Amino acid sequence: MSGPSQATALRALQVRDPATRIFHLSWMVQFACGLAWFAYAPLKPRFAEHLALMPAQLTRIDHVAVAAAIAAAFAAGPICARLGPGRTLAALLLLSCLGLLGMAAAADATALMTARIMLGFAAAGWVVSLGYVAAAYAPNVLGLALATVTGLGSLGVATAWLLLPALAATDLLGGRSALLVPAALTALLGLVCAVAAPACPGTTARRTPRACRSGAARRNLLRAALNYRSWMLAIACAASFGIEVYVHALTARTWSGQFGVSFGSVGIAASGFAAAIVLARVLGGTASDRLARVSGLDGRGLLLFALLFGEGIDLLLLSQAQGTALSALLVIGAIVLATAAAAAAFALAPFVDRRALGSVLSITVAGGLLGAVAATLLATTAGDPHGGLLLVGSSVTIASLSAVALRFGARQLAREHIQIHQALRQRGAVTV
Repeated sequence: MSGPSQATALRALQVRDPATRIFHLSWMVQFACGLAWFAYAPLKPRFAEHLALMPAQLTRIDHVAVAAAIAAAFAAGPICARLGPGRTLAALLLLSCLGLLGMAAAADATALMTARIMLGFAAAGWVVSLGYVAAAYAPNVLGLALATVTGLGSLGVATAWLLLPALAATDLLGGRSALLVPAALTALLGLVCAVAAPACPGTTARRTPRACRSGAARRNLLRAALNYRSWMLAIACAASFGIEVYVHALTARTWSGQFGVSFGSVGIAASGFAAAIVLARVLGGTASDRLARVSGLDGRGLLLFALLFGEGIDLLLLSQAQGTALSALLVIGAIVLATAAAAAAFALAPFVDRRALGSVLSITVAGGLLGAVAATLLATTAGDPHGGLLLVGSSVTIASLSAVALRFGARQLAREHIQIHQALRQRGAVTV
């Protein structure tokens, strides 16, 4: 519910405003967590060569890492309830730093797997930072705030694909020294969170509001798990954020083999999507907020469906593309639609169940991670890139129906309509 302590506008330059400081700290956390979690992907071939890892070992490491990330995401709620978002983020970032250092020092498959398990705490950082932002902003601007935070945070993924291969190219240790950059960033940001993170609005630093501590109790996790909307949103996130991650990896893995593009050029191309990612996130969140003013929560759901359906069609077209230029355009289109759909999905999350927001976000983020794994498995099953994209595009098109299934009762629709217009009147945007 909107309160007097929640910000009703996104004022990125007013750093004295606690909500603004939460906004900037949250997107930096998202960036660092994205860079840490995806640091392994562009360096995976180097680790495989340097440690003489078999394909089965690499697959097992990937699956264990995703499972650890999902477990950490669910555990973040109780930790946040006890420590508060600032100290929780500090702990998660410092643990992620240790994971990066462990990966840099790994001498065998077991050590590498252990380090990747520790990097699962980076995924938990996404959940806590999203709940942090949701507590700071009113419903009329919440979609934009969440979308901008996740959009700027997604730059961490692009940075991983651009920066780390370039650093590893001159590294005689199989790319290991390149991991010192994200390790230093996570350590520094962890210290900042420990000493300078603002309290959630309307609370002291040692008492978290409902939005920040909603995933703390087991009953709230059960409450979110029994709400079918949580799972519909997880499917939508799998088809949006998960596919965004998959397409990033596809760019590096497929273009170099199919079209003869150098790995360095592929990294530049992948990082070139960064501006499109931020723009698409912001546009997706803004459009969701705008539609909510007119059509309420149903408008947010309709936007999510349209973006997911368009993404699925784009991927189907990409599966039939033959040339580099057309393939590049369709890849950009897929990433833009996927990131905009992810923004629309995150904008809906706070309205699924406010009392269990942390748990809803945990399920949503877990869905995104599983979506990336599922897309990779589908592509592997198909045996070739075009067949894989055909399966993935068909799956996304079907998954778009999850947005249609996101229905809300008349009482909740009326309540949210009142709250969003109360926030607008508080902001001065509506005259009554």
